[in-house]
Amino acid sequence: MQESPNSENLSALIAEARALRAYGYFYAMDFWGNVPLVTVARIDPNELPKTTPRAEIFNFIESELLSALDDMPSVNEVNRSDYYPRFTKESIYSLLAMMYLNAEVYTGTPQWQKAVDMCEVVINSGAFNLSNQVVDNFASNIQGSSSELISAFTNDPNNNAGNNQFILYAQNALDQLKYNLPFVPANGYSTYQEALDRYADNDARKDLLEYGPQTYLNGDPLLKDNGEQLVLIAVQDLVSAEDNEGYKVLKYTPIGASFSGYDADNDYVLTRYADILLTKAEALYRIDNNSTIALDLVNEVRERSNAGEILDLSLDILEDERAREFIWEGHRRRDMIRFESYFNETWAFKTTQTEAYRGIYPIPQEQITANPSLTQNPGY
Repeated sequence: MQESPNSENLSALIAEARALRAYGYFYAMDFWGNVPLVTVARIDPNELPKTTPRAEIFNFIESELLSALDDMPSVNEVNRSDYYPRFTKESIYSLLAMMYLNAEVYTGTPQWQKAVDMCEVVINSGAFNLSNQVVDNFASNIQGSSSELISAFTNDPNNNAGNNQFILYAQNALDQLKYNLPFVPANGYSTYQEALDRYADNDARKDLLEYGPQTYLNGDPLLKDNGEQLVLIAVQDLVSAEDNEGYKVLKYTPIGASFSGYDADNDYVLTRYADILLTKAEALYRIDNNSTIALDLVNEVRERSNAGEILDLSLDILEDERAREFIWEGHRRRDMIRFESYFNETWAFKTTQTEAYRGIYPIPQEQITANPSLTQNPGY
């Protein structure tokens, strides 16, 4: 017979549920801006929820997270490996730091100092540090013991508990031979020349991208059926790319992963300590662009990957460093909107500037049809 949870555990579970709901609203606010706010278990079909302004959603998420903190344990109060990957106080402080870093986008009012404050709570906990290599945070067999992971969503396809399909959809078909995979990858998602060019040759993070001549793990050439070595080149044609076009990003490594068919068990990374360091650095720089602490924090992250020391900072340098460190982790669009490059810059297959209203997505028409009380986002 299952034991009934005591009141302390029950409070922690309720707090964690509130935090998970807040996380969901954070991503909804981030992508769609103005979304309906629903806090009841059952919606009255005669009173369908209306669209709530983005700033109000922001305030709701902030209130929920701050309230949940009281009943959640610190990572220092639990057995870390057993508790992973459940949310802790540090998970919530990390999400608040991310929200405050983007507060000007969401509400019109910057909150840089609050972002700094949240990062300092996480840093001062003493519970986290940078792992030896970036890829350590994405290797499923060691994620649970990572000193850097703060928040993650677990995957266990062998027990019908989520799955990771980055390897299935992103890797070249010949990677089946390279990594002895139980399936042929679909050779789908890839990245462009601009992403590769951000890295210096000695930057260890560049090794997380597959480009140029491909080899087996032992260094032998990876050969195509015709006997020629596979050479990955930049995408030439977005619509009808050849099999060797597109550089592959391999953060969620198949090395050490367990598979159920084509589903891997690598946990999805939400927040890691490197993000806290770079978030604090950016917020400090925006408060004072002469901050030596901000520069030191950026160099701390770069040192881990042998990327070399930088001597000064700018917003462009901060944005590029985040692009290098967090490629393939779901931060890039949010970062580009905050730095405004999303609207102003062009690249390989984006040759014109982007209108400001496209900083949020349109509400899908099927949702508006189902709920006429919703208001479409401006511009769509």
